[in-house]
Amino acid sequence: MSIDLERRTKEHEKTYSKLKGSILELLLYRFIDPQYVSEAETKVKHTFENMDVKLDHDKYNELMIISKNKMN
Repeated sequence: MSIDLERRTKEHEKTYSKLKGSILELLLYRFIDPQYVSEAETKVKHTFENMDVKLDHDKYNELMIISKNKMN
């Protein structure tokens, strides 16, 4: 969890923009009450698992590739 969205976004840009073919966009953002963060993270994880969008990468284990048609 991060309460500093600007800092976290810059960290992601620095780290993940180096990946070949990557285009980083923050499309949605929602504040989550700290008491619900764990539950929210679990729901997001299961949603992405069900969508079968996880990127198989040696170094990173929380990256997703979501095609535009799956975003609607």
